[in-house]
Amino acid sequence: MRPILKINDIKDLQDARYCAAISIALLGFRLLPAEGGSSPAAVAEIMEWLSGPEAVGEWEFETPATINEIAAAAKIARVSLPGDYPAGLAADIALPLLFRIELDAQLRALPAALDLAAKFPTALFELRWAGGSDTFPVDAGLDAILPQSLIVAEVPDTIYALLRQRGIRPFGFTLGSFINESDGGIDYNACDDFATAYFEMELA
Repeated sequence: MRPILKINDIKDLQDARYCAAISIALLGFRLLPAEGGSSPAAVAEIMEWLSGPEAVGEWEFETPATINEIAAAAKIARVSLPGDYPAGLAADIALPLLFRIELDAQLRALPAALDLAAKFPTALFELRWAGGSDTFPVDAGLDAILPQSLIVAEVPDTIYALLRQRGIRPFGFTLGSFINESDGGIDYNACDDFATAYFEMELA
């Protein structure tokens, strides 16, 4: 099965409708209006216009009660949290979870991520590689979590390389800076080129 795609920092209906048109499955919204994020009402209005994609709300260390209240108002389908959000509090969040994990060359965050995967079997993991190269390492240590993971790809070659490999595939990919304009908005031309190549590519 072809891994799903996610785009973060959706800010308006135009970008959201574009994402739906090119089969982006998950739309990420920063739900912190005071810090430049989206208001719950704005996200709810956007999602009412769409059919297909699900909304993922991104938080930092807000309380479960606050997250549950805002997520319900914003029509969020999944809650994105930092990888070091307390597991005991995360258990009180009503929606499915996504944990954001940054991996270095020594994979020091991997044991904690595997522990979260055991505690939250339906959770997804957004893995960002900070190991000093554009190539995401797929080794035995990551096999256990890849089926629940979205790989953050800052260049499309990361995605193409993983699709050419046989074996365990990630659940999906989060499209990084290569599809963004300098002001942070979506570069529709770059995104069109990638989407065409991605959906036409034969999987290994």
